[in-house]
Amino acid sequence: MGFLIKHTFALHGPEEPMENVSEIRPQRKQAHNVLGTIEKQTPVLNQLSYHANLELVIMRADCNPVNDGCRSVYMIIGNAEENFGGNLDAQIAFDVPGAQQPISFVSDEREHASGGFVVYCPCMGRFGNQAEQFLGSLAFAKGLNRTLILPPWIVYPSNKIGGSDRVSFDQWFLVKPLQDYINVVTMEVFMKNIASRVWPPGKRIGFCYSLSGDKCRMKEGNPFGPFWDHFNIDFDDYRQHSGLLWDTEEHWVRDGWNNRFPVSDFPVIALMGAPGSFPVKTENTWLQKYVQWSARIESKAKKYIAEVLRDEPFLAIHLRNGIDFERACEHVKDSSMTSFFASPQCIPAGSKRKLTYEMCFPGQKEILKKVKKVAKKTKVKRVFVATDNDPMMKELNQALKSLKVSVHKRDSFDEIDDPIVELAVLTKADHFIGNCVSSFTSFATRYRAVSGKPTLFWAFDDEKET
Repeated sequence: MGFLIKHTFALHGPEEPMENVSEIRPQRKQAHNVLGTIEKQTPVLNQLSYHANLELVIMRADCNPVNDGCRSVYMIIGNAEENFGGNLDAQIAFDVPGAQQPISFVSDEREHASGGFVVYCPCMGRFGNQAEQFLGSLAFAKGLNRTLILPPWIVYPSNKIGGSDRVSFDQWFLVKPLQDYINVVTMEVFMKNIASRVWPPGKRIGFCYSLSGDKCRMKEGNPFGPFWDHFNIDFDDYRQHSGLLWDTEEHWVRDGWNNRFPVSDFPVIALMGAPGSFPVKTENTWLQKYVQWSARIESKAKKYIAEVLRDEPFLAIHLRNGIDFERACEHVKDSSMTSFFASPQCIPAGSKRKLTYEMCFPGQKEILKKVKKVAKKTKVKRVFVATDNDPMMKELNQALKSLKVSVHKRDSFDEIDDPIVELAVLTKADHFIGNCVSSFTSFATRYRAVSGKPTLFWAFDDEKET
């Protein structure tokens, strides 16, 4: 059963074990204060993809007194009927024509070195959220010395209200660089070549933190059901992993998993959700170095930079100015929050800096002032805009006219790839200004950081920027 809190839904099923609640920073414990009055609603899982164009995030909260146990709080800001459109973070809800059919598999006996496997459904949010949890999942599997099965990215096509589709991991990112850190295999290859030997039908166990009755709700609702059904996976038994944390770099956590679920008895740990936190833990951000664009995405981004931006130095900006994000940022007003969504990218844990509304939702004056200042300082002649709503082309062109700087945005033709290509362009820019709170920006921030490229943020003092 879900709960509707104004524009906020709380879903049953914790992402973090109860024992970890005491470690949650104070601002996350305030989550329930932000949420407001709770009134019961119908189950929410089937509604998540309907809200695919809205900002979907997760905040770890304290135990919910209304229901038993602890749970994660999923916040869906806005109204899909009012805001259905082409926002950037939300355009990871790609339009995949028609229905995706389940994959047909023909197994073979090709060997794959492994001390067991980890697989999970990346069922929380859109790409930005999934990408943050992916880094934690890498670290989790590495700690257990298991091969990570790379799940496809879950997308929510605008022509599939209430549904979801999947994009193979290697459509957007290279697999080989990841193998320098950990054994990995795409889910498609695993199911075709390996599953029949190590995880055959009849021996497939689903894992969740706590059982509902005698089962894990592995396939209830969207995108959970469609994800596993796409690979023709049904679960024959279930195990709960209550009391076990994700931080397998700690020996006592690692021993807990290995002692309770040895590879000999549990060759595959199939988790209901990602074994990684959102936002990504600081100690795992360095793993971004292994997540590199596929040749296809790399080629599209480079082609745009060469043909439109003429391979000249350019400034890229991310404008997160849709109505859904504006509503989300209302939670920052008159609040003592120091962390909200992906804000640790600019305000690290323990910082005395306060998160402001303008950092979350900068006004036009701040945007024009910042862009003009950076363009003048860096002497770039081109500005690239990626946005969820309003690219502010007229205003930017007018503000930069005296500097003879041209402003550009990509025309969207492919709802599947275009947002990812735009993100790749952001990662390649000579200079970049992003949104401190957006998980879309945070991916670019991490990607740029491992390449030695800095990121600036809206409404963030220059001398304090990183």
